[in-house]
Amino acid sequence: MANGVIYQLALAFLLGAFIGLERQIHEKTEPKQGKSFSFLGLRTFALTTSLGAISGIIYLQNPALSLVISVAFVLFAFGYYVFDSLFSKDFGITTEIALLYSYIIGVLITTSALPVQIIIGITVILVLVL
Repeated sequence: MANGVIYQLALAFLLGAFIGLERQIHEKTEPKQGKSFSFLGLRTFALTTSLGAISGIIYLQNPALSLVISVAFVLFAFGYYVFDSLFSKDFGITTEIALLYSYIIGVLITTSALPVQIIIGITVILVLVL
């Protein structure tokens, strides 16, 4: 059991890092209209996917707590979007949607809602679309 959880957390972290690496490379190569409020990259996405994985683990024991964590994360992501958009005058939502997807990927890994191969495929498609 513990080995499986460690494997799931490590996989979630790596998939999030993969998504974040793409966002970080994109951020450095694409000039922005204004100065960004902050920067979402490799570490942010790796931690987001890990948070999703932890929420998925909690869901198996306490669905209500997992729901609270998920709602709080969505509200945090929405707040980030609002403040960043107002500050930078860039109203694109691609990075924030990718952040939500990475959270969901973490949840899917630990709840085993989909086979791991499909989750990895979803991640690769997400990175290709970004």
